Amino acid sequence: MVSLWCCCHYCYYKGRKVWHHDYLFWCGDFNYRIDLTKEEVIDLIQTENFAGLQAYDQLNTQRQSGAVTLQLIRLPPFIF
Repeated sequence: MVSLWCCCHYCYYKGRKVWHHDYLFWCGDFNYRIDLTKEEVIDLIQTENFAGLQAYDQLNTQRQSGAVTLQLIRLPPFIF
């Protein structure tokens, strides 16, 4: 993950690093966008060319290049 690369050298409790943890949760808005102008996006939507939109989606292109790893895990609902 891109974000993981930035913090992999930070030390935590007892000198542990990110790689010493069994689970790591990244939460937030990573601000991925579509690399097209507003007019191009509107045109692709109006012509229902969603594959064209996906081709310029920043998250998709980052995943295809290997720069980002995305693994989603479904968790059960929390009961308080």
